[in-house]
Amino acid sequence: MSTDGGEKCQIKASAASQLLLVIFTAKTDIKLRARLQLKALQFEKSGGVLHLTQ
Repeated sequence: MSTDGGEKCQIKASAASQLLLVIFTAKTDIKLRARLQLKALQFEKSGGVLHLTQ
């Protein structure tokens, strides 16, 4: 029975880390989106040649 309790604990920890990841992603999403848009603009300006900087 102790293994079952440990398994439930692991699932709860996993769910918590998933939630934290979602919260972190949501907070950084605006910056990420802005960077991706900038990359897309650079891509268009360079005539379709993608420069992977950073």
